Amino acid sequence: FSLVKQLETEESLFRKMLLLLFLLSLVSDNMQEQGVAFDIPSFVTEALSIISTNYKERIVAEELARKLKVGRTTLMTGFKKYTGTTLNEYLLRCRLKAAVELLQGGKNEQQTAEECGFGDACNLIRCFKRQFGKTPKKYIASI
Repeated sequence: FSLVKQLETEESLFRKMLLLLFLLSLVSDNMQEQGVAFDIPSFVTEALSIISTNYKERIVAEELARKLKVGRTTLMTGFKKYTGTTLNEYLLRCRLKAAVELLQGGKNEQQTAEECGFGDACNLIRCFKRQFGKTPKKYIASI
């Protein structure tokens, strides 16, 4: 129940989402141990894994779908249905999470942008403002 309390008190929407996904994975594991069916299609879990490990690269839905041997529409609708977010939103969150860690570690915005798949600092700043309402420097200073 400490995770639930942490989820309730967390101010960062991004961290809340990560905590919620972690909590759901724990519930899912527990349900499977109890023999309760909780079937998420393998292409969704594989997509999550591929995006989480390859977020630095350019990921195109059609290419990912081909790799997973499903149609693009099946991938997009299934991903949204089982994760509650779009593939592109999830990719952006993975990149932002990595960016926050690098910026906290002292990397500058350009280095961070290149290492996290944003391309350049302008795109990184634009995504930060859209997601957090602040520039990367102001966001890092506020946490």
